Amino acid sequence: KVGDIVSLNSGCDLTHATAVKICGVDAPIQTKTVSVVTVKVGVGTPVGSCAVEVLSTPGTFKSNTNITITP
Repeated sequence: KVGDIVSLNSGCDLTHATAVKICGVDAPIQTKTVSVVTVKVGVGTPVGSCAVEVLSTPGTFKSNTNITITP
């Protein structure tokens, strides 16, 4: 739900992540390592199943599965 901290795991190097969007809404980065980035679900993120995008200097990565935002 909005305000929750979530961990996103990847096989890609996440240390270059500059921003994360959930359902197109900014999700501020809290921490990041090579394989995990934690973000706060941003205000305005709609309830339901949403795609996740990680923006980084090499490019934008889109999740292959959706995240579910609850009320």
